[in-house]
Formats: sequence, structure tokens, C-alpha cells
Amino acid sequence: MTEKPDNKRILSYVNGLLYFYGVMDFENLYRLVAERLKGLSQAYFKNILAMESKIDNSQYDFTYDNGLYRHSCVENPHWVLEEQMKRAEIPYRPVTDKEARLVTDKQYSSLWHPAVKKLNLQLQKQFGWTRDDALVKILSGQIMLNNGMLHLQLVEYFLESLDFSSFDEVQPFINLVNDMANNTPQWILKGWTPLDVIERYEKHELQLLPAAPFDLMERHSGEKASPKVGRNDSCPCGSGKKFKKCCGMAEQVKNKAELAPPARKRPDIGKKPSLDEWQALYEAATAFRNARCWEWMYDDDLFGVMDPETGEIAYCCIMGRLGKQYALGAYLGSEGLQSLLAIMESPYKLSPDLFFTQKCIMASFENREDLEKEDRAVIKELGLKFRGKKQWPQFRSYEPGLYPWFIDAWECRFLTLALQQAMAVSLRCRSSKAILKSERANTFLVRVPHDQGGIITWADQYLEPAPIIKKYVSIEIKDELRLRKIKASGKSKQAVWEIDTFFAPFPVQENKNERPYYPRLCFIVDSNTGLILGHETVKDITEEGYQIIHYITDLMIESKVPSRILVERDETYNLLKDLCRQLNIPLTKVEQLASIPQIREEMFSRDWLNR
Repeated sequence: MTEKPDNKRILSYVNGLLYFYGVMDFENLYRLVAERLKGLSQAYFKNILAMESKIDNSQYDFTYDNGLYRHSCVENPHWVLEEQMKRAEIPYRPVTDKEARLVTDKQYSSLWHPAVKKLNLQLQKQFGWTRDDALVKILSGQIMLNNGMLHLQLVEYFLESLDFSSFDEVQPFINLVNDMANNTPQWILKGWTPLDVIERYEKHELQLLPAAPFDLMERHSGEKASPKVGRNDSCPCGSGKKFKKCCGMAEQVKNKAELAPPARKRPDIGKKPSLDEWQALYEAATAFRNARCWEWMYDDDLFGVMDPETGEIAYCCIMGRLGKQYALGAYLGSEGLQSLLAIMESPYKLSPDLFFTQKCIMASFENREDLEKEDRAVIKELGLKFRGKKQWPQFRSYEPGLYPWFIDAWECRFLTLALQQAMAVSLRCRSSKAILKSERANTFLVRVPHDQGGIITWADQYLEPAPIIKKYVSIEIKDELRLRKIKASGKSKQAVWEIDTFFAPFPVQENKNERPYYPRLCFIVDSNTGLILGHETVKDITEEGYQIIHYITDLMIESKVPSRILVERDETYNLLKDLCRQLNIPLTKVEQLASIPQIREEMFSRDWLNR
């Protein structure tokens, strides 16, 4: 028998729905609550609402009135319903349990948005209001807006209680009010904001409030109140600066590209995410999945998101256009971008190396059976439920040479931001992808965070990825006795060796619960005969490259020094160059070795990757 949800949770969720939607009839209200709270019968639900309606001092902000359940601030429920019916193509905005709980605790989501916080701070800073007074003023304005107040009346509502020292201060403040209104959930839009509706559902008849600069005279007369602004004229935004030094700079942004700054050290390496961090990530992933950005974004529509904590840039790739894999790959730094571009250059015949050199954090949507027990444990602890194919969020970290693994706390926070910003950029690209294009080659749109009094705001910037500086190890023989012994073994005039270093196609886990790694293999092959002379395995060439050199010189002592050595990679060339100089062996880097690639292909064809 299915256990019924507790009454408090039911009423809290009803309260949250009516906060966002304003008014609902019983059938629609029950349908949405039952979708969220499984096992709830209609009779039981109706009885709970009936009992709650008899309580005089209820903690919830809804009431029953003439066959309708409405939020206590709704003045005309029938008008709200009529306006909602005019927008039948717009679905109800999904409401989470957490949002509903916060509404019950009087922590209204309409006050969370950065645009609202910015207006709040301005009322405190410019006019000396307390934080609570500013919040009450904004919340009252939002309620009046929801009850049908016209936009200009909303502006006047704020202006009437403020004293400005000059008219130049009025315009920037009006723009703050407009931004707040554009980002306020509205009952007639079924909980969405005007900005949400225009971006998601292309309701062009629903106009946003005027964008900066907003000219009151233009609104009243229908004519432009001022001519085109010259570069040296005062900026119309009211900043007091010249146009070319203020808003006019935006026109030049795409033509000026800077080099991406170096990233700082990551915090919380290896630390598990907190429950709140997981909650935020799953909410961002669910919103991203529901937006279905892959329906108009291609996997080569690349853009960056900069991490506020470290300055690291994640180059985002949205996957799903072909309907095979739905995911967001956030490729970290120039190294991650390079691995992504290499995959895109040859998508139909990928080099095995690309599997081991990816550097990214990824959010993908999988089937339930594809999840590990650790994934399911987090979902269960959060009380989340997913159903259907390709609906279950999965988060993984990819690092060069390491097995794909569970993300840590920093990766969790950054991936949350990447999902949010990826959705924002994608929605802007729905009608045009012009923002992804720059006048300069090798330059990408990057969403850059700015901390303004504890509030993170985001801006577009066009940055060139930082150059990749690769470091290689080179090892020489310092044991003079061993060096003489090698030379004494003689040199074979016919022997040509191929030597290559690459990742082994099988992971190694040294300790339980520790992230597995892919060892490095060094193969030595006689190029003339294809005979494998030997191979050595190390964990890391930088730290253990001397073992490879020792193994190679042992072979030379046993079977004479080759007349020539061929290599394919920079890494292998640098590892051997000092040794070859000491032994006077010609070392040649070729585009492709003759024998070793076939050996590698055979290793991979044995499905060693599935071990």
C-alpha cells in the first residue's frame, strides 16, 4: 500500500503553487499536487483542504473562494484565470518542493533574482532605506504588478516616495525597476516571468519593459525625444560619462578580444559536495533538460563560462541534436578546449588518445540502469524522482589519464553555474546565434562573473584561450659505469627501433574508493620485423620516466644499441633525446610509426576498455 504524503507537505506545496499561479480550480490543483506527491487520492486531498479552510489563523497564504483556490493577495481571481486562458499554450511553471517550503517560510523567490537584489541595494545605498523597508516596497510593487498594475504606474509607485538630487539620477533607477519587473513571476503567466515567456515560448506580443536607456518622453509621445547619440556626447544612461566611455563601449566589445587570464588553484579538491550543493546542481540540470536547448543548438556552438572562484573557463558544448546523447560538456581551460576541438575535427574516426585526454565536467541524462549506486544514493537522499529513458541526471569528471569519476565539491558548484549560464546563452541563441561569432579568429564568447556587493552578475566578453605550455621530462644516464656498459655492447647497423608511449586501455585502482587511473605503456618494437622487443608500464612518466629509460638501456645491453630510433610523439621524443645524445643514436620524429599503431589497435579491439 502506498504511503500518503504528510498533510504539512501537501499544504506547503499547495501554498507554493498558488504563490506562483495565483488562482486554480480544484481539478488543476489536485492534478499538479498529485504529480508531485504520489499516492495522494482526490478524496483525501479535498478533505485536507476543507479542514485547512476552517482554521482562522493559518500559516498558509491561500484561501477558498467561490469554487476557486487563490493566493491571499489576489484581488480579482476571475481576471487572473481569464488572462491565463488567453495564454493556453504556456504551461504551468514547474515548482519544486524546496521552492514551496521557502514560500511557506516567507522567503519569496520573487526577491531572489539578481535584478531584484540590485534594486534593493540601490534603495539602501542611494536613499538610506533599511533592507527590510526596501524588501517590503519591492514585494508590494510585485503584488500590485501581479494584480494588473500598468508598467508606468509601477514606475510612478517607486518614484513617488524617493527624492532625487538631479534628473540624471532618475533614468538609471527606472531601468532598475524595469529589470525587476521583467524578472518577477506573474500569475497571468502561470508563474513564469515576462523574460521567461519571451525567451521560451516566443510570445512576441508580451513586451518586456523598455530596456536602457528608457525615455519617458518617447513612451508618451511615440517619438524619439533625443537624436542619435554621438561618441563624445554625454551617455543617455545618466552616468555622466561620455557615450564612447560608457554604453558605447558595448558596440566595440565584439571587436576587441583579450587573452583569457590564468586560472587560480581549485578549492575543495576531492571533497564531496554537500547536500545543498547537490540540490542546486540537480535543480539546474532539471531546468536545463526541460529547456531542451539541443533542439536548436549544435555541438559546435561553443561558448565559455568563467568560474567566479578560480577564473577557470569552461568551454561549453551542448549535445543532443542527433538524439543519441543529451548532455552538457564543460571542457576546462585551454587544455580541455583543445581535446574538444580534436574530437570535432575527426568525429567518425577518433584516435584512442582522445578518450584519455579529455578534461571536462559533464552533465548527461541517462537511463536508470546506467547510474551507479552512488548516483542513486544522492537522488534518494534528496527525495528526487525521475522517470523514463534519458531522464536521469548523471555528473562525471574527466581528467587526462584518469578514469571518469564522481565530481567533487568545486566541480559540483562550477557545473551548476555552467548549466545555468548555458541555458541562458542558448535561449538568447534561439532566434540568432550572432553572439557566438566574433570578429577575431580563435576567440570565444565567455560569460564572465562580476561581484557587486556580494551579488554575482554576468556579462559577455570575447576572450582568446590562453596558450598551452606543455612540459616534458628528459632523462639522461648519470651512472658512468652503466653508460660504459651500454656502449661496450656494440651497435647494430641494421636495427631500427620504434618506441612509443601511450595510455594503457585498462584502468588500475590501487585502493578501494580511490579514483582509478590509466597507466602509461612504453612499447619497443623492431621496425624492420615488427617484433615486440619489450614494454614497460609506469603510473606517470613525469615521476617514473627513469624506469622506462632503465628498461630501454637494459634491452640495449642485451641486444646491442640500435642504429636509429623512431618516435611519433613529442612526449616520447623529449624523454629519449638526452639518452640518444649520450649514445650518439639518431632520434627521428615521424608522422606515424609503421608497427606500433597496429599493436595499439589490436589492444583496443579486445575490449580492454570494458574491463
